[in-house]
Amino acid sequence: MEFRPVKRITGAFQQSLAPEEIKAVCDRAFGSESRLLSAVELGLGMYNSTYKVELAGQDRPVILRVAPEPGSQCRSE
Repeated sequence: MEFRPVKRITGAFQQSLAPEEIKAVCDRAFGSESRLLSAVELGLGMYNSTYKVELAGQDRPVILRVAPEPGSQCRSE
């Protein structure tokens, strides 16, 4: 599988998912028989991490957007 995360400094707010985490999300959404071919982080967001994901058997890539962990999110009240 091809995996291309965005390079960030240590401790940056946004953090890339590990390939295993992306596979787990795809298994949940498309079934455990899905085969992940590539995951390329797009790096266009300031809050969410966004990936272009290619799966075997899918005609087109899908977009995966991931929010930071709840403990890392900011809230205004």
